[in-house]
Amino acid sequence: MGPVHARGDAHAGPGHTLSAFGRRAFLAGGGVAAAAALAAVLVDRGHDTDQLVSRCRFGAWAGTGGDVVQDHLDLEARVGVRLPVFSWFQRGGWDGDTAGRIAALAPEDPDVCLVAWEAWDVPFADVVSGARDDFFGSWCDGAAGYPGRVIVRLFHEPNGDWYPWAVANGSGAVTSTEQWRQAWQRVVGIARERAPNVEFLFCPNSEDVGGIPAEEYWPGEEWVDLIGVDGYNWGWHADGSPYTTAAQVIGPMYDRLTALHRTAEFMVGEIGCAASPDKSAWFERLFAEPGFPRLTQVAFFSEAKEEDWRLDSDRATLDVVRRQLARAPLSPA
Repeated sequence: MGPVHARGDAHAGPGHTLSAFGRRAFLAGGGVAAAAALAAVLVDRGHDTDQLVSRCRFGAWAGTGGDVVQDHLDLEARVGVRLPVFSWFQRGGWDGDTAGRIAALAPEDPDVCLVAWEAWDVPFADVVSGARDDFFGSWCDGAAGYPGRVIVRLFHEPNGDWYPWAVANGSGAVTSTEQWRQAWQRVVGIARERAPNVEFLFCPNSEDVGGIPAEEYWPGEEWVDLIGVDGYNWGWHADGSPYTTAAQVIGPMYDRLTALHRTAEFMVGEIGCAASPDKSAWFERLFAEPGFPRLTQVAFFSEAKEEDWRLDSDRATLDVVRRQLARAPLSPA
């Protein structure tokens, strides 16, 4: 998630809980206000196709400590639209039950399954030696059964010092950036033999923390399918300005990684903003951002954790998010 700073008043109320069936009905006709807003905007979309909101798919990790699928559905109910990038976290074997429920949310156009696979208690020496090949082979066999796109955010944020799979953490799980790269390549090699729908996202933190830059972890263009970034605005100055705008969160790593990979699409694996009376304006600027032409997908981190990152942490922010997400494409262009 980010430096330690290390990872909303929910306005929907207890009655706003969607089932998978309810989601389909909501999208087909129940989400009247959102659907009407989307239809109106589509007529006029030609005027703003350079804006991020008009060309990216959006999704989220919706963390409330409950069931991950229901949490996602509840967030969709609050923001009023489908969030077709389903972000979640795994630390063990492929969770076929959860993946099947995600697929069932929209069988005709399955959500992008964005999985952060976290290497807790995994010695990278075992990965490199092949001692974990059976585990990763089984994981990939499971993922191959998902009927849509699976994007794996493998060993994410390695250029920080808060996760044991970062060399700067000093845990000993990974002893060098060379070993990290070799482990990445081994896992990707297994997946490419067994799971053609699985892609790998190289996703560092927005800033290098701990003295090892993201480039030292780069496994090579041929081993990376997508490039991206995790980053946050952690707070606000006394004058009400943010520590970092959304463009400042995304921009530096966008420039660095697009220089390493000539063609890969770019996506935001996590992004959020700390609470403030100006949080809604921060999101307005994010959605209106005209830059980053290779950016195709954005996954919000919507959870009250180190800060209140929720998309619905206050009414003004929720109103902005609802209005803007009604303009976003649900399927790839």
